[in-house]
Amino acid sequence: MNRKKRIAALLLTLLMLTGLAACRRETAPPTGPVPAPADAAKPIEPDGSADARPGSGEEETGAAAGTVDEPADTTPDPAAEPVRPGTDEPDDPNDPGAPGAPDDPDDPDNMPDWIPVTLNLQNDNSAAHRQEVRYGEIPELREYYELATEIGNRYGVWIFIGDLVPDWVLDSGNEPQCDPVFVKRALFLMDEVLSVYPEGFFDQLVYGVYTRLDFYIVGFSPVGMGYVSQIQEESTVFGAARSYLCLDAEDDVQIDVLPYTLTHEIAHLIDWRVQYVAANEEGHLYSDEAWMALNPEGFVYAWDDNDLELEMYDRYYEYFVYSYGACNPLEDRATLMGELMDAAMDGRIGEGFYSLPFPCLEKLDFFFRCIRDSFDTSSWPEETLWEGALRRMREVS
Repeated sequence: MNRKKRIAALLLTLLMLTGLAACRRETAPPTGPVPAPADAAKPIEPDGSADARPGSGEEETGAAAGTVDEPADTTPDPAAEPVRPGTDEPDDPNDPGAPGAPDDPDDPDNMPDWIPVTLNLQNDNSAAHRQEVRYGEIPELREYYELATEIGNRYGVWIFIGDLVPDWVLDSGNEPQCDPVFVKRALFLMDEVLSVYPEGFFDQLVYGVYTRLDFYIVGFSPVGMGYVSQIQEESTVFGAARSYLCLDAEDDVQIDVLPYTLTHEIAHLIDWRVQYVAANEEGHLYSDEAWMALNPEGFVYAWDDNDLELEMYDRYYEYFVYSYGACNPLEDRATLMGELMDAAMDGRIGEGFYSLPFPCLEKLDFFFRCIRDSFDTSSWPEETLWEGALRRMREVS
């Protein structure tokens, strides 16, 4: 691995550990008309933005307190924040005074020795397939504690509902969902959505520093429908973390858009792996430059500049599903993939249905090839749901 690749690997690892790769929380996609074909008149967004913005803040980071009631001999409970090896002081890998921190960040020989930079495409996720039922204290949820465990074992994820959602998730402003009607609907939809991914797919999202993947179903999230992030683990191996996905199942509105929410957030998890592989190994398809080449000349992502985001979308609307996609590359890819998969699961692709504009299809094609390039696809079908949906959209565009 040359110096640039090694530096890139370090930066990506630091990004994942601090949670900065976690995207801003999303709110509901437009509930009005579906995006128009490429040759249609430019759509006009109503006041109040049907493509709702995130509510009020940044994605929460991995630092948290509290524990999760889990079966014995599984991954450790989350720590409030990572600690420098051999000290009781919180660690800041970006602090040049931290033990082992590089004097010259451009010199790979000076990299901190506690930051993992080696390629690790698969961690042991077998415990997630043999979970024992975790019962809470709400009698009305008893069968759904069992159902959550059953679904988790099927796909290799950990699902927490009702009073089993850990305190540190609720401390960030989320509220528990203890109504069995909404918990049942959320679990059934989650099972339906997870089933469209290839067998063993979610095992491959446990890689690098990640030890597991958690799903938390809540009754209210202060900033919208769902989000993904990471939380640091207590471990003898510095840097171990779990990734997690929080879903808002507050009411009928949130439940109805849950398939889009879930596929959108899973697209972020996919994206993290794609970038991890590209940063750690040479010869892979993804690069920031290759992605930017799919956008028009003069376009720039707005990041936290809401006015610039709307300006970019207004000028280059045919390259995006919603204006939110113009804020950064991860939201661009997640809005595209979420919209495509939601349409495919809802039967809205094919003759007589709409197609995304051609530039969107080109971006999806590149991202889907990057997914193939970054995952072990030996047991995958010849055509995944998202690849088939893209093919059918091309046929009618």
